[in-house]
Amino acid sequence: MNKKNVLMLLCGVLAGSLCFGSVGVISAIEYKAITVSYDNIKLVIDGKQVTPKDATGKVVEPFIHEGTTYLPVRAVAEALGKDVKWDGPAKTVIIGDNLSDDAKKSVMLHDLKELRREGFLVYPIKITDNYDKNYTGFLRPTYTPTGKAGFIEYVLDGKYSKMKGRLILDDRSRSLKSAETYTIIADGKTLITLEALQPGDKPVDFEVDLEKCYLLRIEVSYGAQNWGTNAFVNMELFE
Repeated sequence: MNKKNVLMLLCGVLAGSLCFGSVGVISAIEYKAITVSYDNIKLVIDGKQVTPKDATGKVVEPFIHEGTTYLPVRAVAEALGKDVKWDGPAKTVIIGDNLSDDAKKSVMLHDLKELRREGFLVYPIKITDNYDKNYTGFLRPTYTPTGKAGFIEYVLDGKYSKMKGRLILDDRSRSLKSAETYTIIADGKTLITLEALQPGDKPVDFEVDLEKCYLLRIEVSYGAQNWGTNAFVNMELFE
C-alpha cells in the first residue's frame, strides 16, 4: 500500500476556477494536508472494469482516506451513462438531469384524451381514500360487459420521461376486499404490476420510466371478489 501526503482542496471552487479561467474566489478555498493510501484500487461497474479518467482523459487513481474510498465522480457517473457538470457559482457537481420534478413540465393523465378504453372510468372530480385524504381526478376500473380484463390506453408519442402515481382504496370501499390486479404497460412491455389494496392498507406510490414510450396501457384483471374498490390518483406525466 502506497501512502502519500496530499494537499487537498476542501472546496470545489478551485476546480471550477481551473475549468472556467476564473481565480477571483481563491481566497475562499481552505487547504488541508492529509495522508491518503493508494492500493491499486479497481473499479468494477455492472461486471465491467472501468479505468477512471478525468475530463482530459488522464487516468485518476482512487484512494483511501480515513477508511473511506474516494472515486472520481466523473468516471463513475459516465460509466453509469450519466452526464456530469460542474456548477461553479453554486459549488455543485451535477449528475444527470438537473431539473427537479417541480421544475419539469407535466400533465395529469386524467386530463389527456384516451385512445380507447373498456372497463375503466375517468373522473375529473374529488375522491377520498380510506385514510381520509382527498384527491382531484382519478381513474378507476369498472366491470366490462364481457367480464374480461379492462384497459385504458393513451398515445404519448415519446413526449414523457416518466410517470408518478398513487393507488388508493376508495373511502366508500374501505371495508371491502378485492382481488384485482393492475398492470402498467409501455409499448407492450410490463413496467409494474400492483395488487389491489385491502381494508386497512395504506396508499401505494409508484413511479415508472416512460422514456421513448409511444403507447401507454393500464390493464385490470378481475378476481372473484368485489371490483372497483381501488383507484389511481396523482397520475402525473413528466416531460
